[in-house]
Amino acid sequence: MEILKTDLKHGIITLKPVNMDDLWHIQQILEIGDKVTAKTERKTTIKRGQETVKGDRETMILGIEAEKISLESQLRLTGKIIDGPENITHEHHTLVIEPGTALTIEKQWENHQLERLRKAKIKKPLLFICVLDRDE
Repeated sequence: MEILKTDLKHGIITLKPVNMDDLWHIQQILEIGDKVTAKTERKTTIKRGQETVKGDRETMILGIEAEKISLESQLRLTGKIIDGPENITHEHHTLVIEPGTALTIEKQWENHQLERLRKAKIKKPLLFICVLDRDE
């Protein structure tokens, strides 16, 4: 895991997970109510009078207040949008975090959470190589 920026005075840490283990560590650190900001895609809608027209997918940076946290093949964080374009705040969105996706977490950090991040930063994934030779 890469720790890109740390501002503990304001409770902000920016991370970049590099593998699935890092996503697991982030899942263990996050709590309901934490503010998480990341780059994401969202379908836009355009209102024309009483008619609503679906727009294209736009890439934007959104901040959500985490309400649901799940990890399968990716880390999914669902919550109310609290930081983003004015026309979509207070709606809900799911941030999808994969290895290589940077995210910023704003929360009241506890010592054991910071220690977990520190250990995840230095821990290198194990590499196992197996070579088979079928010489007849």
